[in-house]
Amino acid sequence: MGSRLTGMMAEDGAERDEPWLDHPDGKWSPRPSVPLDCAVDYEVSCGQQEEKRKRSKSGEDMLEDIHLLVGTKFQRSYTPGGSCVLAPTEREQPSRVVLMLPVLGDIIGFLHEPEDMINMCRVSQSISETNESIIAHHWENMYQQRWPAFYTAHSYTTQCSAREVNWQAIYSHTLKGKYEQILEVFDREKKLGFAMSCMVAKVKYEAGTNSYVAHYISASHVLPERIPYCEGHRIRFCPVSARQQLKPETVPPQASDIYPYRILLGVEDLKVGQGVELQWKMQMGSPFGWWYGTVESIERSADNQGPVEVTMIFTHFPATSRWHRLHVTVGDGIMRRCAIGGHHGGIRGVSAEEEKQWRQFFPKHPVVF
Repeated sequence: MGSRLTGMMAEDGAERDEPWLDHPDGKWSPRPSVPLDCAVDYEVSCGQQEEKRKRSKSGEDMLEDIHLLVGTKFQRSYTPGGSCVLAPTEREQPSRVVLMLPVLGDIIGFLHEPEDMINMCRVSQSISETNESIIAHHWENMYQQRWPAFYTAHSYTTQCSAREVNWQAIYSHTLKGKYEQILEVFDREKKLGFAMSCMVAKVKYEAGTNSYVAHYISASHVLPERIPYCEGHRIRFCPVSARQQLKPETVPPQASDIYPYRILLGVEDLKVGQGVELQWKMQMGSPFGWWYGTVESIERSADNQGPVEVTMIFTHFPATSRWHRLHVTVGDGIMRRCAIGGHHGGIRGVSAEEEKQWRQFFPKHPVVF
């Protein structure tokens, strides 16, 4: 034992006050063996005394400190991964303040199913009462992740009408197939005749088959298309640059008055080589669909007023096809007959993100009829 004590001496010969620090693995320690519930005190440094004091605080004291830190002076709104709503007007129980900490928002972020959200809220009434904004935000986030096209459509229409949204109720209605929205579908029925087009349909979700059911709006009777959930990227809401003119939020009394029947005005800043979407339809009584092409040439009037002559090429058709090149007059909001048949409306340039989306549906081989 003497040799061991000698080993605990400092280099200057003085015995160290804390010999167990030389043996952090616990092979040797001067601590006595006492029951765990017995108070034991050691002579430690000032820093260690402060640490001991913190550890000895009761749970309620620590909650009270948290309350003083975040529950009485600040008013914050929730952001994902950040803070949550803290707007106390009077002192609350410390346990309720803990439920308002940002960590709760992070915990909820791991929940992806509505059953998990509902079960978590049932665990404690305090959660559902104190963190309504966090829970409402997460319902919205889950809805957006599961049905992004529906989310964009509903967010836009409710924003235009300045209505509050109960995302939990909308989630329930959508899951039960009771929510229907006018959306646009790329690559309709995956038929060659609809290659590089985006057609309007009334779409709802069907939980039994985990798919979207699209009822296309047409002058002719057509059967609905069932689109697998994994192909949800084929569905979008009315393009951003067309919403101000076409007003998809307007709900008319007749189907023939909905936004796909309206014609775009102007040509914005079209450039040669730019990807564009042309409003085109084969039947007079049908709504316009969007057909993707590339600007080959632009002819404007001398005063840069009135309609514009645009030549488009559809590169998914071979150069010998009658569908490869099309000359249209656009910009004045008038519907005109096309040389290839049918009627066309206006035209709009696509953004870089929209261009990338269209490229997902470009045929691997030239389309030949």
